[in-house]
Amino acid sequence: KGEYPAYLACNLFTDTPSVYVGEGNFPRVMQDGRDGDEEVGYIANITDSTTIGFKYFDCHDICEISIWIRGYADGTFEVKTAWDGEVLASLEVQYTNVWEKYTAPVTIPDGIQALYLTYRGNGNAALRSFELS
Repeated sequence: KGEYPAYLACNLFTDTPSVYVGEGNFPRVMQDGRDGDEEVGYIANITDSTTIGFKYFDCHDICEISIWIRGYADGTFEVKTAWDGEVLASLEVQYTNVWEKYTAPVTIPDGIQALYLTYRGNGNAALRSFELS
């Protein structure tokens, strides 16, 4: 349980393979401000099919997930314990240029689990953090 920054992601990919990620079209870890500033890192350029994976959490009695999102996106974040696994929860997000919190009930099996968030929808979002409670 707790809040975790998005920059802790272990996996970051889309359904479309990309050899180059420097052109700004691929999801990547970003920050507002310059290096050395006390700014929170986040994952930007989240588009349809982007999957963000986090490893590993010792889950016990998790019943809710929250995500902090901004950007011009209109879609759903799917919550899974495997990148190709069953969808355990869905969080609908909408266009916003400020960080907004979205919350949904979820049942994550007790024990050591990975967590994957897959975006399905239109536009381009940014993920600051997520919280398990």
